Amino acid sequence: MAHYDPSKVKLGCMPSRRDKRTLKLANYVALPKPPAECRWDKIKASNLWGDDGNSTYGNCVIVCAAHMLDSAIANESDPNAKRISDADVISLSRTMGALNGYNILDRLNWWRKTGMWGHKIQAFASVNLHNRDLIKYTINAFGSIDLAVNLPIAWQGTDTWECGNGRSYNPGSWGGHSIPALGYDDSWIYVCTWGEIIPCSWDALDLYFDEQYAVILPEWFAADAKSPSGFDSAALMKDLVAIGDNPTFDPTPLPPPVVVPPVDPPPQPPAPLPVPTPVDWAAFIVKLLEILIKLFGPQKAAEIIAEVEREHRG
Repeated sequence: MAHYDPSKVKLGCMPSRRDKRTLKLANYVALPKPPAECRWDKIKASNLWGDDGNSTYGNCVIVCAAHMLDSAIANESDPNAKRISDADVISLSRTMGALNGYNILDRLNWWRKTGMWGHKIQAFASVNLHNRDLIKYTINAFGSIDLAVNLPIAWQGTDTWECGNGRSYNPGSWGGHSIPALGYDDSWIYVCTWGEIIPCSWDALDLYFDEQYAVILPEWFAADAKSPSGFDSAALMKDLVAIGDNPTFDPTPLPPPVVVPPVDPPPQPPAPLPVPTPVDWAAFIVKLLEILIKLFGPQKAAEIIAEVEREHRG
C-alpha cells in the first residue's frame, strides 16, 4: 500500500479553465518516435520528493510546480540539489492565495510572468492526452508533463492507479488533484504526489485526466534554443508575442551593454540672500525714550536726549 495516509492528504486542483490562446505542442514538434522508457523520477539526489505542505493545505497546484523544478534541476543542472523546502512552497502558496485550491492555467501564467522560487518558465503548451507518443515525447524532451486528474475514491491508499468497475471508480469521486508525470514505460506513466512516485496506467490517463501541459524550462534547451528532439523554441516565442505578452526568453544573444559615463549635474545657483527687514526709526526712538524715562526719570531723560542731539549736530 502507499505510504501516504489518504485521510490526511489534501486536494486543491480547481476545475479546468480553457484559454483558446494556449499554444498546442503538436503545432511545433516534428514528432520523432520517443524512447520506449524514460524515468526522470529515478534521481540520484536523496529525499527529493516531499509533501510540501500538501497534507495540511490544498496547495497541490503549487506543489506540482515545485516537483517539476526539483526534477529539472536535479536531472539537468545539479544531481546533488536539495529540493525546494516545504516552508518555501507553503510561503509561495500563501502569497498566491493557493492554500485552499488554485487553477493550473492561472499558476502557469504566474510562473511565466512573475516566476516561482526565482525561476520563470519560457512558455507552456497544451498536449493531447489521447496521443500517447506525444505524452511520451513531452516527458522525454522536457522532463515532465503538468497534469490535472479527477481522482476516484478507489485510488485512496493504493500502490497503483488503474481503471476499475463500480461507483468508487467514478472520476472525481475523491476530488481534483494537480501532479506531474516524470517518467513512463509501456505499461505506466509515473506521477509524483504526496512525496511518492505512483505508477498510473495509460488507460487511467485517458479516463481520469483532463488537463495537461508541456512546461518549457530554460534548463532543457541548448544555446541554439532547440531541444535534442527538435523543439523550435523561437517559433513558440513568436506566438507568445502574438497572444499579448512579451516572451520571457529570447534565443537571440544580446549585444554587450553600452557603458555610458555618468554626467555630473549642473551646479545649482546660490540661494538668494534674505531681504533685511526695514527699521521703523520713529518707533525705535519712542521706545528708547520710554526706557530712559523709566531708568532716569523725565528730566534726566530729556538731558540725555539733548546731549545726543548736540553730538549728532556737532
